[in-house]
Amino acid sequence: MPEFTAVTAAGIHAGLYDSVRKSDINATDTELQDHAWSEALKYTAAPAELKMVMQQLGESFPAPEVGVDLRNGQSEVLGELEWAWHEQKVGWVADLTPDFSVDGWIIFTASELDNLVQRLNKLHA
Repeated sequence: MPEFTAVTAAGIHAGLYDSVRKSDINATDTELQDHAWSEALKYTAAPAELKMVMQQLGESFPAPEVGVDLRNGQSEVLGELEWAWHEQKVGWVADLTPDFSVDGWIIFTASELDNLVQRLNKLHA
């Protein structure tokens, strides 16, 4: 498919596709973010909660990755985040108490959605 170019929003922002002509990519940053949020909402086990977070953060805020295994230095899985914002090292679990922790990450629980939004806004500012 000569007119098809597969890229990610994160890759574009990181400059991974600088060799691709910008004119080859017709999607705007807003369209890419809209798609990322749509994908996250599609695959999360908690779409109502994620939609609330999206509305509070704004659609221009980067969407989380859904269903992320957090690993220690030995590549052992310590637990799964329902949502993860890797750049901010912030995650959310649908449980009321996570049964794991990972150095450098802040993990919010189901009862802490407001705190999650506040933290992400603070880190993104």
